[in-house]
Amino acid sequence: RNPVGMAWVPDTGALWVENHLTTFSAGDQIELIPISNLRTEIGAGYHRMQSNSDRATTEAVDLYGGATYSPKTWLSLQVSASRVTRFPTLNQLYSATSGNSDLDPEEAVKIETGYRLRPARHLTFLQAYFRSDVSKLIDRKDKNSLYDNIDDVDLSGLESSLEFSGRRGSVRINHMYLDAFEYNFNGQTSLKDRRAYSPRHKIDYALSMQFGFG
Repeated sequence: RNPVGMAWVPDTGALWVENHLTTFSAGDQIELIPISNLRTEIGAGYHRMQSNSDRATTEAVDLYGGATYSPKTWLSLQVSASRVTRFPTLNQLYSATSGNSDLDPEEAVKIETGYRLRPARHLTFLQAYFRSDVSKLIDRKDKNSLYDNIDDVDLSGLESSLEFSGRRGSVRINHMYLDAFEYNFNGQTSLKDRRAYSPRHKIDYALSMQFGFG
């Protein structure tokens, strides 16, 4: 077992409260090359969490599979699918202002497909479509709320990246378009709402340079 931390939450006029969170993870992934221009990967992981001695142990098994096909030296096609589990953090469980000790693990099924294009020696273009169906998403409605498990969330979008690399550095520009919706169940009715604080467009860039010394 791997203890990841402790939290002491002071309560004025009372003894401090000590909380424990213990997690264990193990996994493996293998790569198979059935033909010269096709690479496949499969993997699995086991995760275990116990928070405080009076809570039941939570276990999860995650799976991953992916393939990359390169019909040309300048073109690669990728596809992958996975099942991912994320346990609540110590802060999300026991924070004095926002913690919720009844949180369940977050689960997601993810798919991604895309390509990598290299039209010139120093120029690379990548584009990928992604989709995540998340259940029991751990989040807060606003800054004054406790962490909670939102019923269901759908995340999908398109990510594009352009990179130029030279002898002494590189420049990369990324753009992501995101559709984010959450489903709140009220009795027999399912309400679909766009997620607040989830921007549709995100742009970032990176610049790296190499300098010689001596």
